[in-house]
Amino acid sequence: ETMDTDAGRQRRLMRATVYGMLMARPALLEQVKSAHRESEARIAAMIRRAQQKGIVSAGLDADVFAAWWHGLLVGRVVQDTGLTEIQVEQWSRMSQQAMFALAFDELPGGD
Repeated sequence: ETMDTDAGRQRRLMRATVYGMLMARPALLEQVKSAHRESEARIAAMIRRAQQKGIVSAGLDADVFAAWWHGLLVGRVVQDTGLTEIQVEQWSRMSQQAMFALAFDELPGGD
C-alpha cells in the first residue's frame, strides 16, 4: 500500500489528530512516544540491513533517517488536508527524490 491511497491519508489524519492532543495529555504522550520510537527502531533496522547489503549508503545515519521519515509522513498532512495546492504527484516525487538523495546518494530521474 502506498502513501497516496485513501487508507494512507486516513492513517495520517488520525495521527495528526492524536498528535494534536498530546501536549494536553501527558500519559497519551508517553504512549505515543513509545510506539513512535518502536516504529523508528524498525525503520532504522531495515536501513541498517540495506546498508550491510550495500544497497543504501553506508554514510546514512539510520536513526536520523528513521526520525526524518516519520517527520515527512506527519508533514504529508499538509497535502492530505488541502492546505497546499501542490499536486499529490509533485509532493510524492519530491519525497522520493529526497529519500533517494539521502539513501543512495543520487536523485532518481535527475533530468
